[in-house]
This record gives sequence, C-alpha cells and structure tokens, in this order.
Amino acid sequence: MKLLIVDDDPLIRNSLETHLKKEHAVFLAENSKIALSTLDKHHIDLALIDVKLGGESGIDLLKEIKSRDLSISCAILSGIDEDATIEKALNWGALDYLIKPASKTQLHILIKKISTQRTLALKGMRLGKRKEGPLLTSKNAKINQIYHSISKLKGKTVPILIQGETGTGKEILARLIWEQEGDSNRPFIAVHCASIPENLIESELFGYEKGAFTGAHAGKAGLIELADGGDLFLDEIATLSPMIQIKLLRVLQEKTVQRLGSTRPRPIQFRILSATNEPLEALTQKQGFREDLLHRIRGVQFSLPTLHERSEDLEAFIFHFLEEYSTEPLKVDPDVLIALKSHTWPGNLRELEQAIRAALVFSEGGRISLNDLPEWLVQKISTPQLEKSFVETPEFNEVKRVGLPSYLEQVEERLIAKALEVSKSVSEAATLLQLPRGTIDYKLKKYKLL
Repeated sequence: MKLLIVDDDPLIRNSLETHLKKEHAVFLAENSKIALSTLDKHHIDLALIDVKLGGESGIDLLKEIKSRDLSISCAILSGIDEDATIEKALNWGALDYLIKPASKTQLHILIKKISTQRTLALKGMRLGKRKEGPLLTSKNAKINQIYHSISKLKGKTVPILIQGETGTGKEILARLIWEQEGDSNRPFIAVHCASIPENLIESELFGYEKGAFTGAHAGKAGLIELADGGDLFLDEIATLSPMIQIKLLRVLQEKTVQRLGSTRPRPIQFRILSATNEPLEALTQKQGFREDLLHRIRGVQFSLPTLHERSEDLEAFIFHFLEEYSTEPLKVDPDVLIALKSHTWPGNLRELEQAIRAALVFSEGGRISLNDLPEWLVQKISTPQLEKSFVETPEFNEVKRVGLPSYLEQVEERLIAKALEVSKSVSEAATLLQLPRGTIDYKLKKYKLL
C-alpha cells in the first residue's frame, strides 16, 4: 500500500517511516501544502494525519482530501484525546482515530483493515469469481501452449492482447495472468467497455474533480487510476470511441492520467490487458480502430480457440459447471453426454454454462437425463447428429468389432478386477459391486482372476 504520513514533528514522521517502509511505500509531509502536492503526484491508499499541523488544522486537511477524492482512506493519529475532536474527525470521513503514541499492533490492525476494505471494493469490479476448474488443465495443445506462455509473464509489464469469440474465456485468461503475480493486494481492474454508456465512459475511466460537471459534488478516481501498481483489463476495447482511444493512447504514452476538470497529470504505472472478439488489424483498415493504439496494446497476443475447436475438453467443462451449480452429487445419463458432444456450441463456454444451469433446474432423483436439457438446445441437436455422434465413439467401434455380448463381458471383467485391486478381500469387492458372494465367486473363476 501507499501511505502518506502528515505530521509536523520530524521525529514522529521518521519513526513511522522506519517502521512502515519495510512493507509499504511511505511518503512524508510536514504540512497541508506538501500533503496535497503529494496526493496530486501519487495515488495514496491511506493518509495518516495529525490534528495539529503547526498553525494548520489536520481536520481541515481531512475535509480537503475527502472533497477531492473520496477513494482515499484517511485516519487521524494525534495526541489530542477529546470526544468533540474525535467525533468531528469521524464525521468528516476518518476511518479511525488513534491516540499517540500508537502501538505497532494498532497501526498494523488499521492498515490491514483498510487493505481488506480496498480489496473487497476492487473485487466488486473484478470478473471471474468462480473456480476456474478445467480452464487450468486442458487436453488441447493450443490452450496448453497459452498456459505455458503466461507462466513467463510474471513480473513483466509488456501489454497483452487477447482475441477470441464471445464466451471463449478471455476475461478468465486475463485474471489468470494477473494471478501469476502472486499478490492478492495488486489491483486487477476489469472494465467491460461495451457495457458503459458512451456519455459515462470518459468519467468512469479517467475520473473527475469536484465541479468538473453538473452533479460532480466530490472528486472521484477513475478506473485507470485505481489500476495503479497493477493490471487494467479492457474487455471489448474495439467499442471505444475515437476520442476515448486518443485519450487512452496518451495515458499509455505519457504514463500519466488526467481527471476531467483537472490541469494536473498524475503519474501512473500499470500493465494493460485488452480483449476483443474482432480482429483489430481489420478494424484499423476500416478506420474503426487507431493503428497507433493497436501497436501500444499489443506486445504479446493470445488467440483463444472456440469450444468446438477444443472439443476434447468439453466433458471436463460439463462436469465443472455441474459441480459449480449443483448442491448435490449428480449422475449424467450417457445419452446426455452424447447429445452435448454433438452440438457445435457457437456461444462457446457461456452457452454451455447456461445449458447446464437449465438442465439442473429440471433434473430429479440425482441424475440428469436427456429430457432435462433445455428445449432451445434440443431443437438444435438433430437425430442424425446424435446417431452420428454415438456411432463414432470408440465404445461403439469396439461393439461392432467383437459383438455386444463379448464387449459386455470385457467391461465386466475389467470392473471386477478393479474392485479386487481396491478391496482388501473378495467379500469387500462383492459389497462394492453390489453382487452376492456366490455370483462374484463364479465370475472370478469364469475370468480366471484368482
């Protein structure tokens, strides 16, 4: 975290700096002027303010900070222990009021509390709260190559562009790249550009000062500013207007961000991750996307395959979504898997996820049958598709080769052998397979398993 200590006593300033600088970036100020100047240059997470700053008031400084930017956390650290002063400070937005000399434990508790609050606030803007499941393990060569590549991005600030159809997992891949850093306090700000109205996107991204426009009663840090020290993920970046593209380009070139209504650029450091479902090079040729901005956001590029192109992972995704949304263990009928595998999934993971959620609504008795699949999906899967999907399975090919009776005996032999392998006795294996002891004895002799 970035901390600002505002105290007119140099001994206290230096003592706090010595104690806190091992884990945090610490800035010092002896008066309001230096404090406000520091806030203009850096995005501060927490300001520790003394009530008496020579001839100035720390409460007045608190008011000024809050009028400029409500996102800055403030706390009072003072030798004045008066109820009226404490009440005034808390009413003006101080999160806590510590009496000098504050112990190391008190300071750590305060900083931990504020860090937790900020993390929870940022999580509200982050996407991908669910378990990633099979996204982290794949049988698809292209996906595994992408995972291998992102492991090399730790500690790198190179811009990253992710291309792929809607629903292929672009946002989740961006989050995995962020998680490679291994720092949960590092900001990850996800912005879905297409979902923010055009008349609001500028103020949301770049922030604004008090009075910048009608209704701006207090200053607000923009999403770009909140990403300072971390990652900014711009999904559907191709939907940004030409004006916003120019402003974003300037941020990336100058490494500063300027709020609406301000004349002071703020230094900022972040890694930009962008995503698009359209080829940006083609858009630059149509003059829909700036070519110079494309060069700024594309250092490393990943192209995600569709779900149809990674069909070998489909079953893993099916059971992942079942586990995520089901409250009890479920069995899936074989014809359900055949049906799901026969669909081309033009909506990719998002379409599959909704199909599984719908099936769970109608499932009964701890199992999902073909009748539980949503009607919109069943209508897309024709009988010839199902038949073709079934007859192309390895199991059916084996049935055609040896005949159904021989195939069933092979399956039975393998299951009994496996039961014996994991059991301590023949009786335990019989119980596991739900067979009478006499039946399993007969099967053991038949298949010469003893």
